[in-house]
Amino acid sequence: MLIAGVAASVLGMAICAAAVVYLWYRELHSSIVILFLFVLILGDSRVDIFQFIKDLRVEVMMLIFLITIFEVRNQRYKINAIMLYLLPFLAVALLALIFSPTIGVAFSKTISFAIFYFVLFNYVHHKLQVYGIQLMADVLYLIVTLLILGFIFLPLFPEFISYGGTRYNGIMGNPNGMGMLVTLATPITAYLFQKHSFPKRFKTFVWILITVSLLMCSSRNAIFSISLFWMLYLGLRGTPARRIFFMFVFLPGVAIILYKVDLETVFTTLGLDAYFRVKELDSGSGRIFAWAHAYELIKKAPLIGCGFSCEEYNFTNETSFQLWKSGHQGGVHNSYLAFAVNTGFVGTVFFLGFLLNAARMVRNWRFLIPFMFSILFSAIFESWLFSSLSAFHVLFLIFLVFLIVDTNKEELLVSNLAGDFSHEAAKGVIR
Repeated sequence: MLIAGVAASVLGMAICAAAVVYLWYRELHSSIVILFLFVLILGDSRVDIFQFIKDLRVEVMMLIFLITIFEVRNQRYKINAIMLYLLPFLAVALLALIFSPTIGVAFSKTISFAIFYFVLFNYVHHKLQVYGIQLMADVLYLIVTLLILGFIFLPLFPEFISYGGTRYNGIMGNPNGMGMLVTLATPITAYLFQKHSFPKRFKTFVWILITVSLLMCSSRNAIFSISLFWMLYLGLRGTPARRIFFMFVFLPGVAIILYKVDLETVFTTLGLDAYFRVKELDSGSGRIFAWAHAYELIKKAPLIGCGFSCEEYNFTNETSFQLWKSGHQGGVHNSYLAFAVNTGFVGTVFFLGFLLNAARMVRNWRFLIPFMFSILFSAIFESWLFSSLSAFHVLFLIFLVFLIVDTNKEELLVSNLAGDFSHEAAKGVIR
């Protein structure tokens, strides 16, 4: 597919379509999920010869959407009830189109977002029920393979693997992309290593690979997000007394220290000012100006926003002088502000409500809290949660859906339901 696409994008898309149809015919749905994830991850690349993958992402998603419709019509599974909680958000997003400066693009992006969630919470949800933890293990193998390829290609193509010759980005489009990949890979790896049997040497290798990738990309967002995950993950384990001490003594102490300490001085004293790019902390690498610009846009349509692609249009065509002078690239770099600009405060609340309703289906709260807090913290500094074709968005949702499915299976195992197939967990396993 990749070789053909480099030669001619149409040929690559034709081979990809044929591959999806073949895998579907052979009932190799786990491979379709992995292909979808692979295409979305590679779509983040800035290598010119792989730009055809941006169209390939849409093609694969639409093919999986058609497969989902076919399977629902043939009663292989029912539409997931959780989709009902997404309808208010989609209604607001469609209503906001009346204020859109680019209504055609905005409408297509809105439909893309709806299809993306429909596929993840129906097709992928069902396949995770069928294949279980082995499918997530395959996802981990894919991530590990891509991280390894980054180091293999580093001496061969340093201009693509190293951003500006300084920060490492692997096969991702930029260092922050690599940071987001390892931010998501960390909780996935921690959970799978706890639940699934892997060789000890493989576990050690993967942790070294993730750590080295994180340190080389020097993404401040990723470093703080992963640190937050490990702090909450380790703190919420153990005896009740230990958890009480962690929540009411340790966490407040850390908060006070972070509030009182000047991080710029600390990093400079430790000789890490260049690594953490201390000179850019005040402006957040231009993010402060981007957020200010987003705030001005929100004030124009605070309730329902100005439709999908409104933020993208304004940051490209109606940018502020301060934003232009700072050299800021991309959009608002904040998922919540992106939702607020495009769908207003109402749409943002509805979307977060949907995520909350999906997350509350996970009973393993000791893992869910560290996972969600670290990921949602990272979304403060990047807009990936708003993009329907983002590699990080799909990876986040695949793992969240897996946690939901795994919770249901654990409930089934501990509830002694021999013969009682009325239980929701039993229905999931039977399907």
